[in-house]
Amino acid sequence: MATNGSTDGNNVANSEEASGRRQLTKWQAFLKWYPAFGKSTLILLIPILLLPLPLIGHSRIANTAYAVIIIASFWVLELVPLAVTSLLPIFLFPVLGILPSKDVVPNYFNNTIGLFVGGLTVAVAIEHTNFHKRIALYALVVLGAKPHFLLMGLMIVTAFLSMWISNSATAAMMIPIASAVISQLSKSVEDSDGPEVKLQGDDEDQVELDHVIKQKELLRRNSNNLTVEIAAPGEEEIHTESSMTFEREDRPKLNKQKFERVVKGIILSVPYAANIGGTATLTGTPPNLVLSGLASDLYPKAPQIDFARWFIYGFPTMLVVLFISWVWLVFFFTVDDHSWRGIVRFLTCNRVYRVEGPDKSWDADGAKRVIQAEYRKLGKMSYSEWVVCILSIILVLLWLTRNPGFIPGWASLFPKGYVTDATSAILIAFILHMIPDIPPWRYNLFDPPKNVGRVLDFRVTQRQLAWNVILLLGGSFALAKACESSGLSNWIGERLYVFSSLSPFLVQLLICIIICFITEIMSNTATATIFIPLLGQLAQSMEVNPYYFMLPATVAASFAFMLPAATPPNAIAFSSGYVRSIDMVKAGFAMNLIGILILVFVTNTLGMASFDLGHFPTWAYRNATMTTPSP
Repeated sequence: MATNGSTDGNNVANSEEASGRRQLTKWQAFLKWYPAFGKSTLILLIPILLLPLPLIGHSRIANTAYAVIIIASFWVLELVPLAVTSLLPIFLFPVLGILPSKDVVPNYFNNTIGLFVGGLTVAVAIEHTNFHKRIALYALVVLGAKPHFLLMGLMIVTAFLSMWISNSATAAMMIPIASAVISQLSKSVEDSDGPEVKLQGDDEDQVELDHVIKQKELLRRNSNNLTVEIAAPGEEEIHTESSMTFEREDRPKLNKQKFERVVKGIILSVPYAANIGGTATLTGTPPNLVLSGLASDLYPKAPQIDFARWFIYGFPTMLVVLFISWVWLVFFFTVDDHSWRGIVRFLTCNRVYRVEGPDKSWDADGAKRVIQAEYRKLGKMSYSEWVVCILSIILVLLWLTRNPGFIPGWASLFPKGYVTDATSAILIAFILHMIPDIPPWRYNLFDPPKNVGRVLDFRVTQRQLAWNVILLLGGSFALAKACESSGLSNWIGERLYVFSSLSPFLVQLLICIIICFITEIMSNTATATIFIPLLGQLAQSMEVNPYYFMLPATVAASFAFMLPAATPPNAIAFSSGYVRSIDMVKAGFAMNLIGILILVFVTNTLGMASFDLGHFPTWAYRNATMTTPSP
């Protein structure tokens, strides 16, 4: 009987194991099936399942909601490329009777997209001439290669470049530079737990086995010596210190575990700074342009968000977030003691922290040599680099002086509304394609050069310009126009009236938290496109300045630090092989919180002054009352 019982038990166990194997096999089969056929199935199912909405609703609002949900679902699930989904309004809106085609297509190249194309063309010229790499390497040479300064240099350079060129291009250039420095520093890493020491001294000073040896590091930053205090057994204190000196062989080696932690901080500083830096300028990242375009469409009488106005708000925010993020990365990746005592030591620059930190055994000279060697490879600045540098400075000055606000700008020379930031951007982009790449003083009229190119060739522009982002921006503007003209925005605003009893400050904080974590799994441009119109309606229902919610939400859409797939810079850093997903989650979660808190603080201080966010403006009130739903 016992034998039969055990046999039955074995059979049950075997059957459970077989069932588990079958379930695992089915799951694996699903994972293989979904990429090939699952997305195609969802592309067909989503419109079919949502069909009752337009069939029962029988209104433009219902039809618009049907189209918006389809487009948003495709964006979130990425069933097709985001740029391809962005073309759906050209087909869906005329067919569903939402907007005629002649009102949809112009949204794909409006004033905001003209600004984006011009700014991005200048960025392509900077990349094509390698001028951005020269800036990066020169700044790293100046700032030095000690871990704290290396992190600072990488973050400052990356953030500055991300203000003008794409975040992806910046990260793709800076990660190899950081990897080269890490490769040089790895030569000073030891495999054992501590550095080997060599005893020097007279025979009478030798330590007996029954003595207790207390070792204490000299609190001298540049010392390579080790003092050993000798105490006889039973003695509580050493009043007459008998000391011997141990000298490390060559430079003290950095512990391997600590080195790997510091390397993670170096690598992660690049994508984090790229994400932060893009928020400083209007053209730095697509969500900023989404806000500018949507605000001009939704609130035509509102103060327009141009380059100068955004710079006043975005640049200080970027500086504060960048500095606090640098402090956090230095503390998290270079300090061993993460207790409250360690935090106090770190913040007060305690001498114990300075000795415990990696600076003492960090081969800064070797790292600096690598950076200097890379910089020397670039040689002298070429003629094309000088042209790009000068034209970029001219473009920034044109943006900042067009309509500074406190004095009349150069735009006052033209009729009101005739020139915008896009005017300057397209002008400089045209000049870049016009100037020859050979200096005029090298021309020989009697023996002209056979092949004369341009500082920026259009084939390069065509290949490197982010056409997918241009289409994505156009789709977002078409979506916003449809929601406004059909009355869907007002309908949503009425439903959001339930939040009017909450404090605007609390709502703003919740908005930043929600968007900051949603953008971890969604495109930041798609996130801004979906939420900004809704937040405008929410602000109107609460009788709050719409910019009070829309500004921080736009910046929060760029604060994606936790997941490798959240942004292209994160993915580039993850692909380097130096960091794991869990490393990004641990450091990135705190980065998200840092960004949210600083963003809310700056919006309620500097934002209040620069955008007059303290009261409900008449332009938002009129927009709320004059627009009525269409039947």
